[in-house]
Amino acid sequence: MNNDPIKLLLVEDDEDDFIVTRDLLSDVKGKTYIIEWVSRCDEAFNVIESKEYDIILLDYRLGKMTGISLMRQAIDSGCTMPFILLTDQDSQETDLEAMEAGASDYLVKGEFNTAMLERAIRYAIEQKTAEAQIRKMAFYDNLTKLPNRVLFRDNLKYALEQCNRYKRMAAVLFIDVDNFKRVNATFGQAVGDELLQGISELLIRSVRLSDAVSRNVKGDEKEAVARFGEDEFMILLTEIDEAKGAEKVAERILEGFNTPILLGGREVFVRASIGIAICPTDGTDGDTMH
Repeated sequence: MNNDPIKLLLVEDDEDDFIVTRDLLSDVKGKTYIIEWVSRCDEAFNVIESKEYDIILLDYRLGKMTGISLMRQAIDSGCTMPFILLTDQDSQETDLEAMEAGASDYLVKGEFNTAMLERAIRYAIEQKTAEAQIRKMAFYDNLTKLPNRVLFRDNLKYALEQCNRYKRMAAVLFIDVDNFKRVNATFGQAVGDELLQGISELLIRSVRLSDAVSRNVKGDEKEAVARFGEDEFMILLTEIDEAKGAEKVAERILEGFNTPILLGGREVFVRASIGIAICPTDGTDGDTMH
């Protein structure tokens, strides 16, 4: 861990416990903690959704809701921040429940000191960072930083499940770059790689500019666009109102290809072919839709 301040959210309904936790962290040498305290579950969930923290500490008992329930709800909504559960009682059952729900650690109030709390926080952040690196290697294309084929299929499966359950529409755009191998052969692989990076940025912009037409998976343009093969890209659009929404995105992409891409001081024009599949019109499962 570096020496940057650690942004920490403490969800705790007892002010005395907040003060104890704050004071313990203030004693950590060589590290600054920026602590935000929230005492209610409903407020905590809204804060977790709207802000980024390095770590979240949750009290086990939060009125009608438990910290574990709040943690599960946050993780199901896409939260990737590490959690540490704080509880009044040392219970193996609660410990196992917390770990299964996704907690990085479990601490019993009154039984940990500054060093133990600092160590738990440090290990939780380091573990989550390592997991993120592994995920990046497994699910993202190293060149374009876009989701790869594996992650795209996972996103597509989830989107189609939502479409089938709630009777919504979704679209998959398949983009094939024309004559890419000729560019590689003429200018070399380095220029070809630069071209693929430029195309990925073009596709991301096209999806972002089309938000008024359709929303993409998880509301993240970079998650909606994937590199599927050497010169093949896929775009997943969710909750579209009609097929024309996907067509407008495709038109915007093709318009983008009318502008040359600057590669090593050269202006290079490329063309692309786009296919569109609509759920449920053209299929309702992943194998049919791509």
